[in-house]
Amino acid sequence: MEHKDYRYTECGLDNVLIRGMAVCTDDAGDEVYCISNILGLHKVIAYCILTHRQGISPSELRFLRTELGLTQGELGEIVNKDHQTIGRWERGECPIDPNAEFRIRVIAAERLGIDTKL
Repeated sequence: MEHKDYRYTECGLDNVLIRGMAVCTDDAGDEVYCISNILGLHKVIAYCILTHRQGISPSELRFLRTELGLTQGELGEIVNKDHQTIGRWERGECPIDPNAEFRIRVIAAERLGIDTKL
């Protein structure tokens, strides 16, 4: 079985690279990558987002919100902002409020069961 590096853009982030992933060929002759523990992978991605020191990027915010199963409006209620503000943050139209970002990090860590020592 062949192994290759795989850029996992399906998660909505362009900087996730899985090294040495097994590659199979499907019936049509196309290369197929299989992620056996997608929930574990997403938890690792969330951990990396929550623990890096720079601010959360727009795509990282969208990833976390999606992992939490929240709409923009629901996340807005948590951080006392409207859904339009969350949308602007996710599109990179304006920076994420630092207090809201801290609250998002704490809520995401709690709800996703990630020990970040925040």
